[in-house]
Amino acid sequence: MKAFMKSVNAVARKRQTLIKDSIITQLSNSVKEIQLYHMGDTISSDSLQMNEAESALCAVIEAMFLHGLKDSLVHQARRAIADLDERPEPSFWAPLLIISHKQNINQISTFR
Repeated sequence: MKAFMKSVNAVARKRQTLIKDSIITQLSNSVKEIQLYHMGDTISSDSLQMNEAESALCAVIEAMFLHGLKDSLVHQARRAIADLDERPEPSFWAPLLIISHKQNINQISTFR
């Protein structure tokens, strides 16, 4: 049984490493694309390319928060068993609220 658990843990660690490496690569590519867009004198009036680069960067940052700040599986299971009515909440809101503007925080709090 211990050998099985070790193999499961090894696979989980390998998967997390692959996800982390993928997120880092995507972040690097997104930042490079934005830098290249702003670096040259040939900035076009078409902002579609820039919007795609910005959207890709936002998606990568969201992935960093979701994969970097998530709870452990055991903690999630304990929380789910303890209270059936409790809804899971994303764990990236706390750091996001720290760096957000006060008007944005007020707007978000009105949605509850």
